[in-house]
Parts: sequence; C-alpha cells; structure tokens
Amino acid sequence: MTVRDARAEDIDAVTAFADSTWDGWDYVPDAWDDWLDEGVTLVADADGRPVGTVHGVTRDDEAWLEGLRVDEDYRREGIASALVDGVVERTADRGVSVVRCMAFDGNEAGVSFLESVGFGRTATVRHGRGFGFPYGSALEPANFDESLEVVRGTEAFEAVDGLYATSDWRMWSVPDSVNGYEGEVLGFVEDGEVRGIALCDGTRINETGEERRTELVLGFVWSEPRYVSQFALDIRGEAREREIHDAVVFVPDDQTVDAFDQAGYDFDRHDHIYEKVIQ
Repeated sequence: MTVRDARAEDIDAVTAFADSTWDGWDYVPDAWDDWLDEGVTLVADADGRPVGTVHGVTRDDEAWLEGLRVDEDYRREGIASALVDGVVERTADRGVSVVRCMAFDGNEAGVSFLESVGFGRTATVRHGRGFGFPYGSALEPANFDESLEVVRGTEAFEAVDGLYATSDWRMWSVPDSVNGYEGEVLGFVEDGEVRGIALCDGTRINETGEERRTELVLGFVWSEPRYVSQFALDIRGEAREREIHDAVVFVPDDQTVDAFDQAGYDFDRHDHIYEKVIQ
C-alpha cells in the first residue's frame, strides 16, 4: 500500500468505494474537483488501484480533515491511519498546529479510530434547520469586535471551544479580530442592549435527490436565555426576508437546543468535534 497525491483520473475508483459509505450516495465524488484545487487530497493505492482517500484544508495554523473513505474490502489494514498521518504531516509542513474533524453521533467505529490516532473530543454542537418563516426580523448588522467582547467568556462560547461553522460544514476558531473574518455578524437588540449574536457565513445550496434548497448558515449562535426564543424566530424571519428557504444554526448542546426546537427548528444528531494538536 502506498499513499500519494490524488489525481483527477482517480475519480471513478474513488466513486466506486465512496458510494457504498452512506446507503449508495456520498458527497465526496461531487467535491472531488474542488478538493484537487484546495488543500491536500491523498489517495491510498493497493493492488494497483485507489482504495482510500482523504482531504485536508488549512486556514492559518489550523487544518480541517474530511472525507476519509476506505474501500470496505481493505479496512483494518492501516490504510485510514496512513491517510490521516499523511494529511497531518503535509499540513504540519505548512505551519499547522492543530487538526480537527467531525464525527457524527452514533459513529462508534469512527470515534474509536480517531482516538486511536491521537484525536480527542473538544466540543459537541447541534445543528438545527428551520424553514424561512414570514414572521419578520429585528436582526441588524453588528460590529464584529464589539460582538466578540460580548460572547467571549460566555458558557456558549466555551462549550464550542471558541469554534464556529462555515457554510462548507467545517469548524474553525473564531478570529481575534474582524481582519480574519469574512462573514456577517447579526445582532438581536432589545432595550438598547445586544441580547443575541450570530455569526453568519452566508448561503449554501443543499441538494438532496431532486430537491434543491438554499440555506442561511449561522455557524455560532448565542443569546441571553430570556431572549433566545425570540432570537430563534427572528433568524427564521431573516431567512424569509432574504428569500432563502431555510436557516441552519449551530448551537451548543444545551438548553439553547430546546428553545430553538420550540421555535420550529429540527435537530437530528450531535456533531462531535475532535482535534489533534501537532507537537
């Protein structure tokens, strides 16, 4: 078995084993061309063909690991470990000091593997989806630096380890200043005070089968407990005003979920964030 850089012509072989991962469908083939243009994409060869792949992308001194796939006929032969080690080594050469990835709730095999190669759980988030609702929105643009002062030290910020999700389903450290942030900040103001803050990374397209929906992605959401239900409704209203089908929020695994659930959001799983610090 050898690990090498991926090539465009690997796509057919990768699709053949990736599509068996999630009941006959996987996003990896659709992302392949973008992966080759961004970050590190590796392939493991055995018996003269690709039998595993993984992708890693960097931002400043952090890396995000995704799309780890191994042909089921070649599992438990050290291929996944070799692929992850390859991404860690390549990104470390680029100045990365921490690598993160996501494991869904119930993926016991994935969690066991990550722990075996030195990853530890650092946060758990829930992502919920609420369709755009003609309720109206009182949300307004907020100053990033001032908002950061508000949320730093809150239980919500600590619960997610200071991370926020982007529209490509990756999680990064919230930047120390607006110079490192490319999204929007939405604030909920009541009685002249900021009561809620959401980091908005823009809009993504979610295609499932023949259905195509737009989603407003809010990668970190905090609110004072008294106002969280109103904030949740205003986020749905914001999506409707922007003519976006759904609002997708990433929130800590705490009572915030209950409030958003009561405001019409659907939550279906826990997303566990794992990280490995590179020495």
